[in-house]
Amino acid sequence: HFCSSSKDTGIDSAYINNKPTEVMIAGESGMTISATASTGYTFEKWSTVSDKVTFDGNEADGWNNPEISQTYDATYALPESDPIKTGYTFLGWFTAKDGGEQVTTSTVVKLTDATTLYAHWQVVTYTVTPTPDTNSYINVDTSVAHGDDLVVEVGASKHYHLVTITYTVEGEAESHSVNPADLVEGKFTIEGVTGNVTITVTSAKDTVSVSTTLSPLMKPIPPIC
Repeated sequence: HFCSSSKDTGIDSAYINNKPTEVMIAGESGMTISATASTGYTFEKWSTVSDKVTFDGNEADGWNNPEISQTYDATYALPESDPIKTGYTFLGWFTAKDGGEQVTTSTVVKLTDATTLYAHWQVVTYTVTPTPDTNSYINVDTSVAHGDDLVVEVGASKHYHLVTITYTVEGEAESHSVNPADLVEGKFTIEGVTGNVTITVTSAKDTVSVSTTLSPLMKPIPPIC
């Protein structure tokens, strides 16, 4: 199998019947190539090297790490479909699990042995939308990464109190309610966020109870004669 050639030196390494040998190259056009096989082997024909590449999904959902043969000096053949990982965006195939160089269908194959390419991922970030009413407030980050917990602080203005606290997570069928009495220092936590979040708070004005005690009328005491 022919691996590579060099016009500069006229000599390069190659493989004949999977055995290393030397290649002699002459001329700029219409090259003449001669080769001597290793002991015990006969030369049949030149062919390009073909090596298998394993595509590691790097924790992708249901990915079976397929192998695809790659031809030396051709461009890479990649899987027909991209892997999927819930809560992450696929960035492409790279030469290392972390870091490395990206490989695309425009990258020229220069392999001399089987190798592995790795999927890279970027975590999805969701939007957090607070919707308090006029006399309440919500303190919360405006974005949260997939799977992270979200701490929410809520409260009401002076002379007002919280009535309802609800939130929805995109993709979930039902909304969630939080009892104001269950708040810890005015906070609650939404665990393991998996979609955009909307938080709604309503409040009401405090009522003041006034009790009035009436004293009986005092009659004057008549003088004693």
